[in-house]
Amino acid sequence: ADSSRALELDPKLAHAWASRAAARLLGHELDGAIADASRALELDANDVLALHSRGLARSLAGDVDGARADFERYVELDTVSPEAAKARAWLEKNRPRRAGP
Repeated sequence: ADSSRALELDPKLAHAWASRAAARLLGHELDGAIADASRALELDANDVLALHSRGLARSLAGDVDGARADFERYVELDTVSPEAAKARAWLEKNRPRRAGP
């Protein structure tokens, strides 16, 4: 609710979009979370909350390639948090498969 109010006052607040995306993710509103995080990233391509939230939402929605792209950028920017360690583990588990002989 606070992030929605902040967006009413100033729709160019990237972190407010990212915060609302995280809240929507917690409510399992995957499409809304992806949309809000994408808007945040249009305003600030380095918003780690938006990258993390969109990566999680994309993963839950079955968009492995999109999640991979978000998590790769996320772990470049956040090298120390527990969430970054989880994102690195997800990336390792979901590495693109090489075509075999």
